[in-house]
Amino acid sequence: YRMHPALASYAAKTFYNGRVADGVTAEQRQSCVAWPEMLTGPFYFHAVPGREYVMGTTRSRANDEEAGAVIDTVQWLSGQGVNDADIGVIATYSAQVRVISLRLGHRPEITVSTVDAYQGQEREYIIVSFVRTEGTALQFIASEQRINVAMTRARRGRVCIGQPDALRHNALLSGLVQHHAVQGALLEGKVGALTACTVLHSAGKGEKGEGTAAIAASDT
Repeated sequence: YRMHPALASYAAKTFYNGRVADGVTAEQRQSCVAWPEMLTGPFYFHAVPGREYVMGTTRSRANDEEAGAVIDTVQWLSGQGVNDADIGVIATYSAQVRVISLRLGHRPEITVSTVDAYQGQEREYIIVSFVRTEGTALQFIASEQRINVAMTRARRGRVCIGQPDALRHNALLSGLVQHHAVQGALLEGKVGALTACTVLHSAGKGEKGEGTAAIAASDT
């Protein structure tokens, strides 16, 4: 892995049984960002209460509250000296890509795209919007390949944005939220003034097997 060791730990444990070694040290991936003081690594999951909706006649989904949190996070990073070219935004649905891009305005060096489009790319800092707030039919985003890609694009810092209560209904996504929770990195509130999340998160019991679902072509 070329990323900060703390960023690599989730994928190493979840997808590779801990058999992948770190290619760099934490010192080699130091950041100019002042992360929330309760964190032990340069990453967190921002629990955002929002509402997903289907955009137009497509099956693609968006979430305005998460889009707002993405923009706030971009501004937070920029305010600490991070260059636009070093920031990437990944959304699990193309409709969310459109919503975030419109809100972001003319900042062409920030690439906003879907998980699939980000395969093979990397940025110093990655923001991931999971979109979903309904805990059913999560197969599309709960693909091992998609989650692996989304979690391994950042070199120095990563922010996940989503609704834990919805994601807990899938075993793979539940594990992702739990990974952040056990490390004190499940946060809530306003970007720049986040606090430990009070959401009670339990292991996912629904939709077994979705974590290994094949990548669908229903949303592009």
